[in-house]
Amino acid sequence: MRARLPCGLLGCIRGMALYRSSGYIGGKWKDCETKFPVYNPATGQEIGRVSDMGREDAEEAVKQAYDAFKVWKNVTTKSRSDVRKWRDYPFAVTIN
Repeated sequence: MRARLPCGLLGCIRGMALYRSSGYIGGKWKDCETKFPVYNPATGQEIGRVSDMGREDAEEAVKQAYDAFKVWKNVTTKSRSDVRKWRDYPFAVTIN
């Protein structure tokens, strides 16, 4: 499910297909029925709604993160650096 943003922010952010309001646990998007609003602290304006994940979801997220860390801790610093560069790529493309 996609969250909605005010028009002012839509003009600033391109590639809105990357913006999601669901939770991401263990490599999968998970949506739930209950949502809560997210506000811009400067204006108090609602900028979106996100899934209100419960205890089971939180415990599953921690388990998945721990399992991922067991692999990630053995990744070389060079490989980690390469991953960080990929993180910056979509942002650079949307600005241009």
